[in-house]
Amino acid sequence: MHAPSNPSDRHNYWNEMAEDVLPYSTPWLMLGNLNEVTSQSEKSGGRSFRPSQCHDLNNFMDKASMIDLGFNGNPFIWNNARDIIDHICERLDRALGSAKWLESFPNTKGKGKMDAKDRSISNWIPPREGFMKLNTDEAWKHSTCFWWWGYS
Repeated sequence: MHAPSNPSDRHNYWNEMAEDVLPYSTPWLMLGNLNEVTSQSEKSGGRSFRPSQCHDLNNFMDKASMIDLGFNGNPFIWNNARDIIDHICERLDRALGSAKWLESFPNTKGKGKMDAKDRSISNWIPPREGFMKLNTDEAWKHSTCFWWWGYS
């Protein structure tokens, strides 16, 4: 998924999602660019984080029993490409799993997107046995954008 970039549209989006959550018994996974920072640790540079900015996302996550699955690798996959003093980096991509998803697939793990400047992966690489690869963010155009999910 890709949440709206405009804050007003994004907050409306989370409120609508919170009003229409799937039943608790439904295992589901949500991943992509949520365009939301949820703590100061997910942001470097620029204005300080304000907890009120992610209130609607947190409300949706609570109502839907979603759990942030974390990440491995560079958390700051977005940056404003400015000079050092004006440089801002943020963690906007995330993976969320419902409590029922994690109950059904307890070993789910995420591997964050590679930095676009990292050319160590130039071709598609099959996942290890017991894992599946789920491409996001137009990964069919850019071989460096993907998530790996482990499951059992």
